[in-house]
Amino acid sequence: MKNKILIFGGTFNPIHNGHLILAENSINEEGFDKVVFIPTMNPYYKDTLDFDTRLKMLKMAIKDNDKFAYSSIEKKYNLEGKLYLILQKISKLSDDDITILIGSDSLMNLDWWYKIDEILKKYKILVLRRDDEDEAIEMKINEYKEKYGADIKVLNNKRVEISSSMIREMIKEGKSIKYLVTDEVEKFIKDENLYV
Repeated sequence: MKNKILIFGGTFNPIHNGHLILAENSINEEGFDKVVFIPTMNPYYKDTLDFDTRLKMLKMAIKDNDKFAYSSIEKKYNLEGKLYLILQKISKLSDDDITILIGSDSLMNLDWWYKIDEILKKYKILVLRRDDEDEAIEMKINEYKEKYGADIKVLNNKRVEISSSMIREMIKEGKSIKYLVTDEVEKFIKDENLYV
């Protein structure tokens, strides 16, 4: 039987408890067997830590949950953030049932993604709703369903108000980030003097 896999891509700069709660909620709601976190290799944000440091924190954060996994596939094969190529590579390595988690802001900009027509024809999409934009989301989903026969669903998820940028800002201001990231990630950030 095929495993139900959720692909959760992001900068994870740093990974925080909001990411973990979202992944766990996705498992509870949609019955995924695994959530695979895929950190982006070269994001465009200037204050992003190098890939290996972000991956190290990611591994720390997810190690106690056997339904969480990570992949450094983007770096390993030098895929430079092209989701289509990443999915193509994953599909060659396994025949699992793959769903991609995206934010509603990404949903609104899918037309600009590399080979989006192929992605929407082959893979399921799970959308994380941000704020109250139900009508706009529904219109966009219907558009992609008509155009590509896309399988897109909105996650019935309560948004956790934690963001990586907020955490970086708090560190710069000398504030505590306890309970926003795991204890091990918090200690690592302090020990390595990151984001100051």
